[in-house]
Amino acid sequence: MKKNEYSKYFFAAVGVAIAVFVCVGIILFNYSVKVKRELYETSSRNLNEVYTQVSEKFMQITQQQWKLLGMTGDFINEADGNEEDVRTFLNEWKNEWHYTEFYFIDDDCNYLSSAGKRGYLELGNTWKSLVVNRESVIVDGSLPGSDEVMFFAIPVEPAHINDFSYSSIAVSYNTENINKELGVKAFAKDTSSYIVYANGDVVLKSDGSMDIGGNIFYHLKNADFYGKSLDGFIQSVKNGESGEMEFTLDNSQYYLVYVPVGFDNWGLISMVPIRIANSSIVAVQQRTVWMAIQIAGLLLIVSVIVLYTYYRRYVSEKNHEISRRDILFSIMAKNLDDVYIMLSWGDWRKLYVSRNIERVLGLKNNEYSELTDEFKKLDKKGEIPDWNDITGLDIGESVVNEYWIKPADSNEYRLFKQGCYHMDKDGDDVLVVIISDRTYEQQIRGHMEDALHTAEAANLAKSQFLANMSHDIRTPMNAIVGFSQLLLRHEKNPDKVKKYTEKIVISSQHLLNLINDVLDMSKIESGRLLLI
Repeated sequence: MKKNEYSKYFFAAVGVAIAVFVCVGIILFNYSVKVKRELYETSSRNLNEVYTQVSEKFMQITQQQWKLLGMTGDFINEADGNEEDVRTFLNEWKNEWHYTEFYFIDDDCNYLSSAGKRGYLELGNTWKSLVVNRESVIVDGSLPGSDEVMFFAIPVEPAHINDFSYSSIAVSYNTENINKELGVKAFAKDTSSYIVYANGDVVLKSDGSMDIGGNIFYHLKNADFYGKSLDGFIQSVKNGESGEMEFTLDNSQYYLVYVPVGFDNWGLISMVPIRIANSSIVAVQQRTVWMAIQIAGLLLIVSVIVLYTYYRRYVSEKNHEISRRDILFSIMAKNLDDVYIMLSWGDWRKLYVSRNIERVLGLKNNEYSELTDEFKKLDKKGEIPDWNDITGLDIGESVVNEYWIKPADSNEYRLFKQGCYHMDKDGDDVLVVIISDRTYEQQIRGHMEDALHTAEAANLAKSQFLANMSHDIRTPMNAIVGFSQLLLRHEKNPDKVKKYTEKIVISSQHLLNLINDVLDMSKIESGRLLLI
């Protein structure tokens, strides 16, 4: 072959290599851009849905507490000043709902607790809403000698008890209990969630949230926002809007999700590190890119081999075939963790050993002549095959085992699958041994077990929901029992009998609605409910 022909093939090989690299680079770049955009959209959408549900949960808790207070006020009115009945009723409901204290409040914010304590309740700007506008309110604060609490208060018809005139009633809960009831579990301890006033002051924060001081807007003043400024974010919160965005603070990137709570311009703001929110998807992306690079590299190698073998066609066909097999096995040895060994049957002489045996098992090249002895010296554990079982194989039979081996140059055991095959190759008895590293597959199985545990955790959450629902069912049941007792006590008073009966009907309807909700959830889970 002439010299210029060699040059032509050489430059053709270089051109193919450059073209492959350029094409792969363009594909990977476009892939990364598209995945990053879809990753942000998917993560933002999922986060918004999660925290919208948390916001709705807060409003459910609020409405539930106001409804509870309304039913309590009705019972107190119907008790006709019987302090013993009121005290018994409040103690039963306190054990049922686990609030810290019940309060009777006058127009000057003085209170009388169910325990008989008197004092002053600081309501701040919400005093006018409760006392003047006669609206139901929520107030965060604390009482002397107590932890931070959340007050739920409603106005009632003016009355008096124990020589104390009152126009409102309230219950208080520890802020920690409210946080647990909200149950912000997304991303475990890595998430930071806050319920804030419109001015950014923090009302509640979830367990494990960062300590940001009293105002989240002040905490974010040094953050770098993408797509929106801090002023724009503050205005969105004040306007009761919902949305999501990215920002960087202290060299860490976060997703910021804000949704309105639906009460008095309060909002829920949550911060999740991007590396946590996207960890599983990014891992898939990285593995995909790495696989694409490997495939491109393999295609490049194959292209070069084809061109190289083509311009070496002056070599005899037999030598050409031997050379091609050698190159192919070299590629396999470089990229795969499967060791191929061929021994002559009976005297167990080495006929062929793949070159990657040193990388996979740590056995040196100069030890091939004593391969079986050196292999027996490796530390093993698990289902170790017996040599007598292997030597007892008939032609065409095989035995496969999976056990742990510690390579000669390693301190860790790795999981290997060993297959031994007794074969007749061109009239010669041979033993073919294939030893494959299955450690990575075993790790994959571990990841799948983790996924199973996650599914089991979801099922546990469902069980918890049913437990909570059964807890909710007891509320109207208690009301039905209480008013039924009053009905028996005043059975000769038609007006009271009618009023108690109406209360029982309302509580029964509430109980029916709860039962229907449970049945609807069961239908949704089984796929028998059509959502329109």
